[in-house]
Amino acid sequence: MPVLRQSDNTLLIPSTRDRGWSIADPEYLIEQVRLHHNDWSFFRPIARVLKDWRLDITAETRIKSLVIEVLALQCLPRSGTRPEALRQFFSAAAVEVNLGVVDPAGYCGLIQSDLDTVALRDALLEAADLADLACDQAARNDTDGAQRAWQQMFGPDFPPPAKKTGAAGAGGACTVDHRLSAGLGGDGRWIAPLTTTDSSGGGTNPDVWTQAGASCRYSFPT
Repeated sequence: MPVLRQSDNTLLIPSTRDRGWSIADPEYLIEQVRLHHNDWSFFRPIARVLKDWRLDITAETRIKSLVIEVLALQCLPRSGTRPEALRQFFSAAAVEVNLGVVDPAGYCGLIQSDLDTVALRDALLEAADLADLACDQAARNDTDGAQRAWQQMFGPDFPPPAKKTGAAGAGGACTVDHRLSAGLGGDGRWIAPLTTTDSSGGGTNPDVWTQAGASCRYSFPT
């Protein structure tokens, strides 16, 4: 598709729908994502978490990845833990989505004109309740209850509460000794953790987690 760059670095893009040229500035969004991630290094991993989460929403039309990315820019904090960030995101996004998810550069209007706003809002509200539950249970040191709440939100790919022994049984699910943090590897698969128990018994090792079997996709902090 041919595009024309203007003197202010915006782009003119041909539009068959409008039978003319539309102004866009995709580089504005790229820069805003970069700045947000510079302030809070969990931004990009959590945005990917949210884009993956949207795929399980039952809606009349598929929710575009860009809708979630713009909501993440608007509603994710610039500091804090990942569980609390998700808690804040779902509560704020459930309100924000009612106002319309628009081009943050201010040129293109709605990101998705056929967005099923009701379905997305309902999913955000349900996730907000589960995030509240998970964070509240973690604050009470009920790590198993928090893990189950995150699993209910993210589905069966999220591992169940950790086995207390830390031993890896053959053919089982992921086994982790302590709190995990979600993220994404370069191949798009979920990876973890922040802290696991070192197999040598010598404290914690931020680079190791125990997995029994190879079916696990991700874990999340409690």
